[in-house]
Amino acid sequence: MRRGAYRGDRDACAGLSPKKGQCYIVKCGGKGSKWMDEKEVERYQIPATKHRPTDTTGAGDTFMAAFVAAEAEGASVEKAMRFASVAAGIAVTKTGARNMPRKGQILEALEEYEKNWKKNMRKRQDDRRKKMGDWNEYYFPQEVLEQADTVRNSMAELEGEIEKLAEKYRDVQKVYIVGSGDCYFISLSSAEAFRKLAGTEAYGYEAYDFFLEKPKADGQTLVILFSSSGKSLYVLKSLEYVLENGGIAIGVTNHQDSPLGRDSSEVLLTTSIGVSRTFPTKTTTSALALMYQLAAVLADKRGTVDGKTAAHLKKELMIQVPEMIERIYKEERELLRQGAQAFLEARCYTYVGSGPSRSAAMVGAAKIVETSRGHVTFCNAEEYMHLHGFSVKSSDAVIIIANNRSNHREIQVAEYAKDQRARVLAVGDVPCGKASENFISVAPYLKELTEWGSSICAMVVVPLLPANCPGYPIKTRMRLTMST
Repeated sequence: MRRGAYRGDRDACAGLSPKKGQCYIVKCGGKGSKWMDEKEVERYQIPATKHRPTDTTGAGDTFMAAFVAAEAEGASVEKAMRFASVAAGIAVTKTGARNMPRKGQILEALEEYEKNWKKNMRKRQDDRRKKMGDWNEYYFPQEVLEQADTVRNSMAELEGEIEKLAEKYRDVQKVYIVGSGDCYFISLSSAEAFRKLAGTEAYGYEAYDFFLEKPKADGQTLVILFSSSGKSLYVLKSLEYVLENGGIAIGVTNHQDSPLGRDSSEVLLTTSIGVSRTFPTKTTTSALALMYQLAAVLADKRGTVDGKTAAHLKKELMIQVPEMIERIYKEERELLRQGAQAFLEARCYTYVGSGPSRSAAMVGAAKIVETSRGHVTFCNAEEYMHLHGFSVKSSDAVIIIANNRSNHREIQVAEYAKDQRARVLAVGDVPCGKASENFISVAPYLKELTEWGSSICAMVVVPLLPANCPGYPIKTRMRLTMST
């Protein structure tokens, strides 16, 4: 941490040889203080207290001493700044340089200061919401809330079609799942389900990569192509390649009269999902559920899992998953809304998911980029430990998604991030101590599901974070249907 006299934020930081991870506390006198990172980006602004100054001698030294003491006791940068502001506020009410207040005095005044600070923060949030209108007026949050019904309806509507497809193509040797954007993300989990359940070679592809690579496609190759509009350019070019080489193309689309709907060998028509008017969310979760269902039925037909296991998974997808999604809305939405402020100004968002949950991590990262253009990355738990474990800072947010196979690495990720005082959101079964201002645990009951059902539900949770952050829905108030 470097000190600087206030001559404007940039002047205060100029010439201080910034290093990676270094922060600046800029003291602004009666305007409070600011925390700025090494790129001179403001991360927090702490208002001054309402103490009436008598003598400002020693105020800076009191602030610095209180800040260092609070941080040494484990306080976050923001909390340490509030503690220091109150300490300096008390010091200026007395004459002379040796009037640093006792810790008890600071804590007593801090309680009242934080009460007023939270009250003012809530008022600012309410003012923002009034300007925005009701949260539910926006397409993005509306579609987040529709996911239980779209999963339930699409599974019921297409159950017969999926049975026919599984029976007809039970002997395929290879499966490719192809899509763009969110549909590429879910292709990875879908391919894992086909490999693990149906015992067939399976790969997820981004549509442009599939077109460029042109993997072998013949009469023993099943290629599933996603496009809600049925018009995505490289999905259609991939379809053309598959058909030219005698492959089997299954189009998954909302529109039967689209090129994908008309020209595919087979079509799964997802009209019950409805048209997506914003960043695709309900289409993503519903399509993933359909792929898991197809993999389970195909596994049953091929005999790679017993009938009881396949029936259990089908029941979970059709009944338990929609019920669990509704439970998430009921029990977790308010918790995420309250906790969203802690994540709003994060320097970087890191989504961590392994196994089928990796797709949920990728979708969550995409929602942050699409709604706020925030700096974001994603990885699995092992990659996190190697790439990010020691570089995460208190200004970062780490979102950890359980995979319902093993939570060993996920718990380590949470512990490392908490030790670095980052803001941590754990989704699913990631037990890591008590909840706090910077650690939120949601939906631990997802452990009741298989890894497949859990990954769908996690994909419902992750968009609720950007959807609830004040200001984000403004950027999602679109009137266009996004093509995936």
